[in-house]
Amino acid sequence: LGTMLLWLGWIGFNGGSTLAMNEQVAGIIGNTFLAGAAGMLTALCVGWLLRGHADVNHAINGSLAGLVSVTASCHAVTTPSAVIIGSIGAMVMMSAQWVMNRRRIDDAIGAVPVHLAAGIWGTIAVALFGRPEILGTGLSRWAQLQVQVTGVLVIFAVTFGTTYLLLRSIHWGYSLRVTPEQEQVGLNVAEHGAPTELSRLLSEMETQRISGDFTAAVTVEPGSDVGQIAAQYNGVLDRVTDETGNAIHMAALADQSRRQTEQACEDLETMVADLREFNELAEDRELRMIELKTEINRLAAELGEPERYDITVDDGAQIQAANEGTRHG
Repeated sequence: LGTMLLWLGWIGFNGGSTLAMNEQVAGIIGNTFLAGAAGMLTALCVGWLLRGHADVNHAINGSLAGLVSVTASCHAVTTPSAVIIGSIGAMVMMSAQWVMNRRRIDDAIGAVPVHLAAGIWGTIAVALFGRPEILGTGLSRWAQLQVQVTGVLVIFAVTFGTTYLLLRSIHWGYSLRVTPEQEQVGLNVAEHGAPTELSRLLSEMETQRISGDFTAAVTVEPGSDVGQIAAQYNGVLDRVTDETGNAIHMAALADQSRRQTEQACEDLETMVADLREFNELAEDRELRMIELKTEINRLAAELGEPERYDITVDDGAQIQAANEGTRHG
């Protein structure tokens, strides 16, 4: 929408520069639109060849670069020249953007490649494509080129020099450089307290990461790409919460089963101990009964009476084993 509004504004910008509704206006507007269209198609095609897909930013900035490039000469060039100027302007813009990316210079919307680089090219294009009879300077193309380059250098010296001295003077009294932390969070937040949907989502996710509490859902901004991401993230949180609850429940069941097993083992050990004690008491009683029967049989034999009890071989062996165990003890 912004690009379309700029195209519309360029009708008045270039067409109105004549300061009169004369026969030049139609040709100026035609050259302006053709250069913008040529810049858009050139940037779109070159970007497609380099990246393998159509890039919307290339189409937007390419059209603007074409419009910027033809502005200085839109009244003095032919229609084919306007197309060439717009196409070259798009390529100049893309080259400047590549250099800035390599130099890690931040320009979020590509204003410098579009307006500075393409603007310099458009200023030089006046000498290369402008019709001398319309320019009316009486100079050769080479002399006109020197004038255009001189104009670029003078404008650079005045604008850059003045701006640099002004900002450097301010920087001495008040630092214009923000901190790395402010760069990371974004100046819209650090300077103005105006977070975006993405920064808000990242902040909430960071809070959850630090606290370890994933029970609360993040804010969903309806109708935005970030809102769709937040909704999907909340779905992940719901699944994580469910799985965590299941894991806690299973851990509780496993702990309960472990305690029951430990209690059963303790009960079993108690039962074994009781049985061992009972068995020892039973064996001791049986041995004592055998000894008593043996003593009764001995007394009966001394009295000349028959033995009252029949002592088996196993009984004797038990008595002998008990006596040996007593001696060893």
